[in-house]
Amino acid sequence: MLTARSAGWLLASVSAAGALLSAYFMAYRVAAFNEAAHPSRWHFDRTFSRSREFKGRTVELQDAKLENGAPALRLTFADQKRLIPVTPPLVPNLPDLAAYEESVALLAYAPIKDGDIQVNPETGEGSSLALVVRNTAGYDAASWGAVRVKDWWFDIYELRDDGTIRHRVMQFPDRRGNLPAKVEQPSASVEELQERSWEWQAALHAVPKSQISRYRFKTDAVKGDEGIEGMRWTLPAAGFSTMGLVVGVVLIAGDRVSRRRALSAAPRP
Repeated sequence: MLTARSAGWLLASVSAAGALLSAYFMAYRVAAFNEAAHPSRWHFDRTFSRSREFKGRTVELQDAKLENGAPALRLTFADQKRLIPVTPPLVPNLPDLAAYEESVALLAYAPIKDGDIQVNPETGEGSSLALVVRNTAGYDAASWGAVRVKDWWFDIYELRDDGTIRHRVMQFPDRRGNLPAKVEQPSASVEELQERSWEWQAALHAVPKSQISRYRFKTDAVKGDEGIEGMRWTLPAAGFSTMGLVVGVVLIAGDRVSRRRALSAAPRP
């Protein structure tokens, strides 16, 4: 007859072996994923100052208005000037960009490799500068523009080393992998924010903190990627094996307690 103690040892032994085996294959798969598709990592340095120097050129951002009276920021970079539509700030004409914290971000960025920021500290070589502006796609920022999150797009202005400005309109894909702007208008000149790109990570600096959790990578070491296996079965296998090990230990401990109680309750000669 299989006692609780015997069942506990059997369950604990099998579960321990399963946990070790699944953990081994899990670690192997995670290492294989990272080696095959090493996640891009970027360091961002955000400034709220309206003026800064970057590689010998001055960047300035001042409050302004469009011809129709809508709020805007006047970007000055080298000999380039741009009038950029923005979400109305909570308090206009502040000495810094704090009023635009959740819609505008001026960012210096650089890649990270092996834990080190790849920038020459003396010349700044390796770093880049960009201005990210969140746009509510024509909806009133105080009403529909605040809730139609999937329709937001991002104006990304790359301030290049040669003094020119590159402008792109980009958008996060929806859960089906489509760009909302192109679903409504297939000819829209909107680019997709690619996972793990610097543009993806830069756009998050112009998003309200309450919404950041919406933007998660769809490819990771758990799910894997095309042609690259993730943890898959090893993760639930390790979890269930750990649970089995705990149950086995409880059975063993419970049997030991029962034995002690039985001995203490036995009549003494």
